[in-house]
Amino acid sequence: MKKYGRYGTVGLELVLSMGVGFFAGQWIDKRYFGNKGYATMVGFFFGLAAGFRNLWRVAQIATREADGETEREREGTFEYQDEYLEIARKKSPADPTEKPKDEPK
Repeated sequence: MKKYGRYGTVGLELVLSMGVGFFAGQWIDKRYFGNKGYATMVGFFFGLAAGFRNLWRVAQIATREADGETEREREGTFEYQDEYLEIARKKSPADPTEKPKDEPK
């Protein structure tokens, strides 16, 4: 459940980073450039880039976690499969005319 909360905030972080960039650019614009809008645009795009960088980072983490879960499942499956095959070999003889080893004679 914890990982869903971490991934659920990605959209919020994207919007917030764009907003922070926009308003920081707007403040710089008003303070230094007299409301021309250049710093606002640059700030917005910096915020957009930061938001998408965070989105990319979270996607990479999610991919690694998914690969790790798949690898753990695969390892567990093969481990179980080997045990199952060994039990199956003991129960069924290689030659169909032979009796299985576990059966009483």
